[in-house]
Amino acid sequence: MTDTVDALSSILKRLRLSAGLFTEASYCGTWAVDTSGQRMATFHLVQSGDSWLQLEEQVPRRLRPGDFVLFPRDAKHLITSSEQLPDSVIVNEEPAFDPELPLTQMLCGYFEFRSKMVWPILDNLPDALVIDLQQTALGESHALVQLLISEAMNTLPGRSAVLDLLVEVLFVHALRSHMASGVSGGLLRLFAEPKLGAALSQLHADPGRDWSVASLADTAQMSRASFSQKFRDAVNDTPMNYLGKWRMQVAIDALTSTDRSVAQIADDVGYGSEAAFRHAFKKIVGETPGTIRRKHNAASLEGY
Repeated sequence: MTDTVDALSSILKRLRLSAGLFTEASYCGTWAVDTSGQRMATFHLVQSGDSWLQLEEQVPRRLRPGDFVLFPRDAKHLITSSEQLPDSVIVNEEPAFDPELPLTQMLCGYFEFRSKMVWPILDNLPDALVIDLQQTALGESHALVQLLISEAMNTLPGRSAVLDLLVEVLFVHALRSHMASGVSGGLLRLFAEPKLGAALSQLHADPGRDWSVASLADTAQMSRASFSQKFRDAVNDTPMNYLGKWRMQVAIDALTSTDRSVAQIADDVGYGSEAAFRHAFKKIVGETPGTIRRKHNAASLEGY
């Protein structure tokens, strides 16, 4: 496993990704599907047949079997049976089956990021990320798609749990494919650059270290000016601001998954005093460490 993959893994874990399916549907005739308005990232995986992606102020895009469409920011959209928007159709209603008409099958689902932190990895993705997972250079994606489709069609025990897990893996494969395409921006672009990716991996692995722009630049084997400029160009933030946000995400995880004291967590993420940590936490997160912990504990109690 390379350093860049480790860096991506560390961020995905902190985002607290969960996933699932809305529907597994078959469409024929004239139809339209819209999963926007869910306040979460949604996706469509075309199993068979053709369809069209309709985005506001964009030319319709044809989708074929194996195409995976991700909407990172819940963009308004339609998936339709034809290039032209249908005049009269009930959105999200499956038409009556007609064996004489071409059939399109799709899996529609969601990705939910339970972390309260918004990371540039999502902000720099396009409104709709379209990837042909069956033709991607990452050959294992094809096997994943086939496994996902096969699992969706069976009725074996544990089917729902397996589907949710496979969909989570599908999200990672989609990010990998986007990175491999060479058109990714933001933080994903940094991961694709070996020197910058190596520095990010070490920053993520050891957020409590006494990092500086100079030490990060040394890790990347770059000059301080070049490292800072490339970092800012990619994520629209400075390395030290990014470090501060990453430390707070690590702290949030500790507050909501361990019983470590605030003072211990402050030391873990590189703050010399609890007071300095509390000040930085409130400035970056907008709430105090105690408030985050109390809210989590209250939500956990409600789940019982």
